[in-house]
Amino acid sequence: MRNDKRNIYMRRLALALLPALFLQGCSLARQELQETARKQEKLCGVLVTVGDSGKRLKEEENLEGKVFSSIQELEEALAAPLTVEAEGIPGEDRIYTFEGVEGHFLGIFEEEDQAGSYVHFANDGSFGEVKAETKVTDTETLNRLEAVVMVDLGLQEPVYLNPVYQRGDGTVYAELSGSGYLLGGALGGGEVYGTTYSSRETKEYQGKAETDARELSLALKAGLPVKTLRILEMDGENRLLGIQEISREMGEVPLRRETAYVIVEEERRDGSLKRSLYDVEQGTGNQESIVHKVYYPGEDGILVPEELNIGGH
Repeated sequence: MRNDKRNIYMRRLALALLPALFLQGCSLARQELQETARKQEKLCGVLVTVGDSGKRLKEEENLEGKVFSSIQELEEALAAPLTVEAEGIPGEDRIYTFEGVEGHFLGIFEEEDQAGSYVHFANDGSFGEVKAETKVTDTETLNRLEAVVMVDLGLQEPVYLNPVYQRGDGTVYAELSGSGYLLGGALGGGEVYGTTYSSRETKEYQGKAETDARELSLALKAGLPVKTLRILEMDGENRLLGIQEISREMGEVPLRRETAYVIVEEERRDGSLKRSLYDVEQGTGNQESIVHKVYYPGEDGILVPEELNIGGH
């Protein structure tokens, strides 16, 4: 009789523990799937955000109300840094936007067409200076992007440089971190902060190890947006031929035939002036235009670069 009661007790205990064991097994299986998925991901870009952009997504990641299968899982969740994933929405020319967050995107993608595979560098136009390069050796292919983000000197909110990843199924997400860079105290402009994200993936191909490496290097520079812009046309005797007031909508500026050089004069928001001098080629039937980059104020504190084409025909 005693043995029967003990057997009944053990069966009841096993049944009581079964849900916990099942949850623990599900948790372990989920962790293994997540780890496998992580290994298939590639670094593919950077998303620049300002201030509380993505705040709603971060609030949704609050741990309150979540169910944990073990004390260990709860402790790991509490110890982990606050990281939120914003799903990417593909656009034209591989320019991604992200659900629940406003930002500026720069990316690297592998593409294929009838001619074969190639690398596409995506830029939404918010980056002042961009340098893209591909270096190939016998064992490694390195695709690298360098870019500068111009930040309004008066911005009082932090700027975040968030890595963007591409999953094995091709979908893209931005990893929103909990730390940023505050440039409000920068004086005089210039490079203030910089971040480099990199990844390397090595595979065997025809018995040979080949590495796919990617690097995205971003620098933040503080500056002031242009308030007014004008162009002074000068002849070879240093005589002033004329002055043109330039609006933001003007993408091209024609020049007089006698113009030997031009002075681009930018008045900044604080009243300071910046002058740039460009020589104009004379007597060439196919003169190329001068490209001058101007930084206008943006809605979120990131200065917007615009190219002004001067002369040329």
